[in-house]
Amino acid sequence: MKTKELLAPAGDMESLRQAIHNGADAVYLAGKKFGAREYAPNFTKKELPEAIKYCHLYDVKIYVTVNTIIYEKELPEALEFIEFLYLNQVDAIIVQDLGLIKIVRKKYPNLEIHASTQLNTHNLSQIKVLEKLGVKRVVLARELSLSEIKKLKTKMEIEVFIHGALCVCYSGQCLFSSLLMNRSGNRGSCAQLCRLSYKLLQDNEEVSTSGKYLLSPKELNTAIYFEELLNSNITSFKIEGRMKSPEYVGCVTKLYREIMDNILKYHVPSFHSQNYEDVERMFNRDFTSGHLFNVGSNKYMNITSSNHQGKRLGSVIQVTKDKIKILLEDELNQEDGIRFQNEDKGFIVNYLYDKDQKLVNHVDSDKIAYVDNKIALKSKGIVLKTIDKKLINRLKDYPLKKIAVDFKIKAHLNDLLTITITDGINIITKEGSIVNKAINQPTTEDIIIKKLGSLGNTPFEASNYDIDIDSNIFINMSELKELKHQLVSKLINEREQKIIRDTIIDNTKVLPDQRKIKANINITALVRTKDQLEACLKKNLDAIYVDNKELYENYKNKENVYLRLSRIMKNYEPLSNQKLLIGEIGALNEYSKNNELVSDYFLNVVNSENIKFLEENNVKRITLSIENNLENIKEITKNVHADLEMVIYGLPEVMIMKYCPLNYLINHNKGVCKVCQDQHEYSLLDSYHHKYPLLNEKSNHLTHIFYYQELDYISKIDDYIKVGVRNFRCDFFKESKEEVENILDKLISVKNSKVKDN
Repeated sequence: MKTKELLAPAGDMESLRQAIHNGADAVYLAGKKFGAREYAPNFTKKELPEAIKYCHLYDVKIYVTVNTIIYEKELPEALEFIEFLYLNQVDAIIVQDLGLIKIVRKKYPNLEIHASTQLNTHNLSQIKVLEKLGVKRVVLARELSLSEIKKLKTKMEIEVFIHGALCVCYSGQCLFSSLLMNRSGNRGSCAQLCRLSYKLLQDNEEVSTSGKYLLSPKELNTAIYFEELLNSNITSFKIEGRMKSPEYVGCVTKLYREIMDNILKYHVPSFHSQNYEDVERMFNRDFTSGHLFNVGSNKYMNITSSNHQGKRLGSVIQVTKDKIKILLEDELNQEDGIRFQNEDKGFIVNYLYDKDQKLVNHVDSDKIAYVDNKIALKSKGIVLKTIDKKLINRLKDYPLKKIAVDFKIKAHLNDLLTITITDGINIITKEGSIVNKAINQPTTEDIIIKKLGSLGNTPFEASNYDIDIDSNIFINMSELKELKHQLVSKLINEREQKIIRDTIIDNTKVLPDQRKIKANINITALVRTKDQLEACLKKNLDAIYVDNKELYENYKNKENVYLRLSRIMKNYEPLSNQKLLIGEIGALNEYSKNNELVSDYFLNVVNSENIKFLEENNVKRITLSIENNLENIKEITKNVHADLEMVIYGLPEVMIMKYCPLNYLINHNKGVCKVCQDQHEYSLLDSYHHKYPLLNEKSNHLTHIFYYQELDYISKIDDYIKVGVRNFRCDFFKESKEEVENILDKLISVKNSKVKDN
């Protein structure tokens, strides 16, 4: 079996230590910028070298995330940060931005790059593109099943999430938080709108569902099935949790370390029930084995609650204005966190009372406890323990990992005292003074072993001793102690300085593009119906993208009609001499040689290096991410004069999911997605009365969620023309033929006026 890696998260230094000392083979973390978990504590530039050295001391690899989208002005700073990591011997960086990957591979050829899960890698063709870029490892999309992963025949290392929070949307494809809250998931500042409550509408009327958290998945937990994962082609097993507590990181790492070791050593996938229960108590939204094991929606989602479920504590048996009386099924301690399930309210227990309402700090299970009713609880029901203070205190007190070392001591009369220490890789020798004959009590082997073996607070423990000494010699204990100190310090330094790098190929500066900007202005459109297509043909648009394959086949003889491919591709049918709008990078591998390609906004293009990469792969026209603002587009076009397109009007997609909320319609036929079977219109309604339409992609059985209102920048089109954009696209959704024509007339009027001006 190839070497397998347990990869743990670290949001801060204490989480890093918990990960290492509980058995992680590698950790991943972020600096203060460019990491996809902006609200984790993360690491300063002062802390990062310390973290890297600490990991290498314990022979643990360290990967730093640089996995946000990188805006044009940020490219120099991002490269400066990567150079800082490179020179400080980081083992690898985790990257989303394809242009950045291209620069890094050229500038730092021996820096290992891992492709972030934000790249939405879900098929072999995408992996082939990444292989050509020199990526060493790919973090696969969470939506892949284990059987699909096993079919990926590649030399590239495969990394998969095995535990922690799940996104309901394909990673790197969610624009929900960015559009609604101006907090981009692609920038690490997701507002977690999937954890909020929604109503389901059918033809604008609310319909009953079995819960209200219709976008909230359970917590991934593969402990029970881990042997199957370990015996697969997966290299690295990743725990999610950079925003979780150090104690959470420690207990989850400990559980999977135990499982991995038992399988590798004893071929038995066992674990202590206490370790599993610790994980459950620390955080769970109920557990699921996820898409890895093809579970259905009811085992993947928890639509009744998006909070940590904790463990059942007991039941409320009486409620008054001042006190809540609980019959305990588990012990309750002061500073525990509790939640009352019926009303979904909770608090930290600051004051705890026994059955006689006397203040105490602990009440045993099967006893009566009282707590203050500081949340105006009104109903009885189940009580959950969501914070276990006793468990947290226990998890804080973890044993430190020790590194086994061997000592070799040579002490002969009238020769120099020589001591060697080795960890099996590094060998360090120090010489002392001349060995003299003992006048009184001689120095024995036992005395030497006792002195050398006392390694105190160092990371080492003595394993073996090779002692070659004369009898009746004297060694000064102070000298022995000092030599030991020098040996240990040198060994620590050797282990910390694991990788030596000082070569940088070139400066790889972003240079302005000398090509001239095209003068012509083009209008394009995405259509979903025959009426919309006919309206666009009537207006003689420069390009019309059709997302319905059957509709495309009927009109593909038109020079301006393109087929829009899915951004989730399971299979690539043979296509030649076609015009294609692509939404994922695997199409570059499959279709770039024999077809005309335009890239969609799902490729998250936000800088000139993204654009250069796509142009080098024969993409004719490049659609900018809708997360760009005017200022960033202006910065992009200072450095590249490509054929750029932007969405000037339309209803953007905010999510794409391998899950359908309509599975939770009350009394519907279980296992049959209603979107596929009927002609009703469905949408989600949030607490602000925003309505988000749902559409189903029948070929891949995927659900698309759209924004509640159209983006409309038509009035600002002149600003975008001035900065160099020449292609303006309308994304039509439910617009009628007349509505399409009216919108296009506005754009065509602008186009004609600009042509006249030129």
